[in-house]
Amino acid sequence: MRHEWYDRCANSVSEALSVLDFLRHREAITAATVEALHRRRHTADIALKAAFEELRRAFITPADREDLWLLWQTAEQITEAAEEIVLSLIRKQHSCLTPNDTAQLAAVTAECRALHEAFAALPDYPHSDRVLQHVDTAERLHRQTEKITGHPLTDAALRHVSATCATATRTIRYALLKMT
Repeated sequence: MRHEWYDRCANSVSEALSVLDFLRHREAITAATVEALHRRRHTADIALKAAFEELRRAFITPADREDLWLLWQTAEQITEAAEEIVLSLIRKQHSCLTPNDTAQLAAVTAECRALHEAFAALPDYPHSDRVLQHVDTAERLHRQTEKITGHPLTDAALRHVSATCATATRTIRYALLKMT
């Protein structure tokens, strides 16, 4: 049961990475992009309800249930924050990122990638310290990200993704403490 939820967390952060990679490699944001994000959000909402129901019915301790739910919820928040960047650019009729955003976006993407690796390594814990290495990397990258300033339209949104990643690293550390 735990491993399935760790996979869900990793998949959710992977979706955030795909949104961030999209921003890094696309010239402009189109109507198709917006439609894809709305479909993804609708699918995520359905999955959230189903996952909550599955977790509620599962035969696990309430403490484990709370930890798994908190991990997955944090991973979902990262994806939502990444999607919000695209939506805020659209609301402001700003079709592409400026050069000022490049360094900040790259740093946030690297932070998310390290967090994705941490979630993916969770099933191996405590037999492997890979999860701790990835959490340490994500925390180091978060400190670097805080020093970079981007364009006012995207700066706050990228900082929100980074802060949500930092919350996820603390959540993982908390869960690891309870596992040992």
